[in-house]
Amino acid sequence: MQASTLTAVKRLMLKSGAESIFPKHYYLIGGVFYSSALMLVVGKVIKITRDGKLLIKAEALPKLGAQVYDSTANVIGYVYDIIGPVSSPYVVVKVSSPRIKQPEYLLNRLLYTHEVSKVRVSGK
Repeated sequence: MQASTLTAVKRLMLKSGAESIFPKHYYLIGGVFYSSALMLVVGKVIKITRDGKLLIKAEALPKLGAQVYDSTANVIGYVYDIIGPVSSPYVVVKVSSPRIKQPEYLLNRLLYTHEVSKVRVSGK
């Protein structure tokens, strides 16, 4: 059902001549279509805590409680806390997906969100 709905939306957009503005990747999250252009990088997972939370070096500051996704738009968990200095913050993500038994495979991978409060500008 989801794939066929997406295909129908794609066909409609292509018929209307909107091919150039139609992004290449779409995700259906909570009944809403998101393009890959709307998914922003939170940062790279640098550590897994003893209690299973993920520590991420922040590239963007998500809202507290915002859902966090992997590169295939699967929900990993939610933003639990933001810690560290203002100039170099870290995001703590609590893994809430029952599919993830061992979060070690997420080390050194980028995680994404679509609810961002601030995007960091590096080099300042």
